Amino acid sequence: MKSIIIFLALSLLTIFHSTLYAQNNEAKIDTTIYSVVDKYPVLITNVRKYKLDQINKFIDKYKAFPIDPQDCTGRVIISIVVEKDGTIKYKDYILKLCPDFDKSSMNVVDLMKNWKPGIKDGKRVRTKINLTVKWKW
Repeated sequence: MKSIIIFLALSLLTIFHSTLYAQNNEAKIDTTIYSVVDKYPVLITNVRKYKLDQINKFIDKYKAFPIDPQDCTGRVIISIVVEKDGTIKYKDYILKLCPDFDKSSMNVVDLMKNWKPGIKDGKRVRTKINLTVKWKW
């Protein structure tokens, strides 16, 4: 009887360990962020869809020049991660210009709420893209 209980306990432990191992591996795969995908994310607005090579049209349409332009010309680059559900979860500055221009650039990115996610091997994936906001007078 004692050996049956020990056998059952070891069997359950083995099954439990295998299940945890599979879940941990699945979670690791699920958190992968791709920079190169088969189909890149597409910004979806009420008016139209913007493919990545057209995103500057959206940026130019919605960026607002700061009240005090200082003497800034150049670009701000912001990195974002488009999630599998089409939302933006992470965003960060790659290149800053001037505080007011940086903030205005991030405000434009904040308007980009709805995306069609990137596709790799036929599956939706988390995709990292860099957005450039150009500023010149």
